[in-house]
Amino acid sequence: MSSINGVSSSTYVDETQSNSQIVKHVDPENPVIAQTAQDSSQSFMQLMIAQLQNQDPMDPMDSNAFTQQLAAINSLEQLISINSLLKESLQSSQLSEATALLGTYVEGLDGENSVVTGYVDNVKVVEGEAKLVVGDSMLGLDEVFIIDELSPADEEYLYGLTGGTDTTDGGA
Repeated sequence: MSSINGVSSSTYVDETQSNSQIVKHVDPENPVIAQTAQDSSQSFMQLMIAQLQNQDPMDPMDSNAFTQQLAAINSLEQLISINSLLKESLQSSQLSEATALLGTYVEGLDGENSVVTGYVDNVKVVEGEAKLVVGDSMLGLDEVFIIDELSPADEEYLYGLTGGTDTTDGGA
């Protein structure tokens, strides 16, 4: 149990939670609910304000330490913002890749390791990930192992229509 200028708290890591979750319990005069790392900047600022309000005027907080702490929390907020922008950019990129495959023949393994073959009918975003709709199945972009303009059956059919002329390279 630690105390900073009248605000006491105890911090422990709950090992049943992920590493990013730290649970804080503050004394009954200052109740705080369990917080995740994303809420740490807000709670840090509240603690900093409480510390400034309750500091000893004869022995004030070191201004260099205060500045370093503010810079560290600002850096954390910027990193969280950059991470969010990168996630959005990745989702946008996946959606662009997936929509480029509309009408294209693909083969892949679905989530149950069943082979899925067919033309991409639609694109859906499921839990932030672009999925290709092929018939009644959905494939993630990372689950596709063959991408072709035509299915093998369609290529064989066209080959027969042309009298044996290869149509895949323009007939050359």
